[in-house]
Amino acid sequence: FFAKSLLKALGVPRMIITCFFMLLCVLAVIYDLSLTTLLSNAVVRMAMNSVLVLAMLPGIQCGIGLNLGLPLGIVGIVNAAKVNSLYSAGKYDEALRASNEAGKWTKIGAGIGVIGIVLYIIFVVIVGVGSAL
Repeated sequence: FFAKSLLKALGVPRMIITCFFMLLCVLAVIYDLSLTTLLSNAVVRMAMNSVLVLAMLPGIQCGIGLNLGLPLGIVGIVNAAKVNSLYSAGKYDEALRASNEAGKWTKIGAGIGVIGIVLYIIFVVIVGVGSAL
């Protein structure tokens, strides 16, 4: 009864992920691995990958239209892609610098992308450019 209600409340994917995480923790204890180091590395990797995912936002937001947000988003993606390799090589200061650059270009690209979308809406809705197409 408890398992069915828990499964219904959390859902199958979360239960699978939870069971997999518990299995990894048990295996880490069996193989005498440091859980704190493993969890610390996992958090660092998630943070580095989140920079890469956020750097892709302007490119997705801008689509393939004529918008400056797309090339600026690509600059952010290139800098974000450098973070993992620099961190793995032990160049922590350079990885932090690349992460900051990726964040800067991502914010600039996303801002320009929002401005482009607003201008597009203004031209299509207010000016009526879309009706001529």
